[in-house]
Amino acid sequence: GKRVHSSTLHYAWAREFGELKGKKHYHLLLLVNRDTWCRAGDYRAPGSLAGMIKQAWCSALGVDVGCHATLVHFPAWPAVWLERDDDTGFQQVLERAGYLAKEHTKARGTGERNFGCSRG
Repeated sequence: GKRVHSSTLHYAWAREFGELKGKKHYHLLLLVNRDTWCRAGDYRAPGSLAGMIKQAWCSALGVDVGCHATLVHFPAWPAVWLERDDDTGFQQVLERAGYLAKEHTKARGTGERNFGCSRG
């Protein structure tokens, strides 16, 4: 049989407002077990990690994934793999996480959170 790796999904998100048009949007950092999810997969396949991300986002918005899957954008290099004692990979993850923390795109005083993360 296949070896199955235990995998817990961890995440951090940030709410931002676009610098040009001021549109509200979100950024997400996912942390997954590489042995379980080695890549985002085919962006058009519903069973790939990318497909499940699109389905989850459309479900959260209450819209049809067939019509609104393009609301999800993946960067050109969507994954960084961390290995023990990998300073370069760790620095890359810190830079990506730091992107979520840029202050000038956040709104204050709206009663909504600008950040969130998984617990545990």
